[in-house]
Amino acid sequence: MPKLSFRIEYQYKDERGILLPVALRYAGRETDFFARVDTGASFCIFQRLHAETVGIAVESGVPTRISTVTGGFLAYAHQVALGVLGIEVEATVYFAEDHAMPRDVLGQTGWLDRMRLALVDHDRRLYLSHYDDPAEDEK
Repeated sequence: MPKLSFRIEYQYKDERGILLPVALRYAGRETDFFARVDTGASFCIFQRLHAETVGIAVESGVPTRISTVTGGFLAYAHQVALGVLGIEVEATVYFAEDHAMPRDVLGQTGWLDRMRLALVDHDRRLYLSHYDDPAEDEK
């Protein structure tokens, strides 16, 4: 039976979700913040403030209507370097048009689809590796 291995073991604290530290880089500038893991989110969606901090003109990206349970909002796609717990990938992420959108989420496309992830929520532990890291049975 194959075994999974993980590069990182992370103890998260928040009882209302899984917050992870994010480093977002663009054009030589970087900003750090926390984002929630959301396995139901199709995309990585961040506050407009983070784009502006690294010099991204939000409306220059590809506009996309993001649907939610309570309605939806407009966001713009941009290519960035996205680092989470020291694992960095190039990804298309979305920045909300509205300055008042208060959440940051790590979703499926651009992040989760590039990771190997395990959760033991009872212990509040997250295990993470890049998808291309060798598995235990390949070492």
